[in-house]
Amino acid sequence: MNARRLNPVVSILAVAWLSTACQSSPTQPSPTPPVVVPPAVDLFVSLSGTVSEAAADPDAEPTPLSGVTINVSVDDTGMASTVSSDDGRYAISRPKGAATITVTKEGYGSVTRSIDLTEDTEINFTLKRLE
Repeated sequence: MNARRLNPVVSILAVAWLSTACQSSPTQPSPTPPVVVPPAVDLFVSLSGTVSEAAADPDAEPTPLSGVTINVSVDDTGMASTVSSDDGRYAISRPKGAATITVTKEGYGSVTRSIDLTEDTEINFTLKRLE
């Protein structure tokens, strides 16, 4: 086919395709769909606290433990972990639900606690050194 004959055919096809594909024009814009704002729902809560070493002397202050692993498993959402800081503090966000918290550090007995996470919660843990 001659290139001069092809150009008008391509132009007509392009215009036909654009007019059906766009379904709007500057003179007849398509209506804007309404914006639906989801309700404010708090799906996640914060779990925080400190991890300390149990003091041998009952009158002594507990010593903050750093490098402690805190594993938090909520229902069927899987497990997430965090590690305590130099001052023994930890913080983690998890979905609301039934949670199992396991706190471990090499050389210390582990602690496991089950709670229902419904709001921001602070839980402090004390680990005993293994002998």
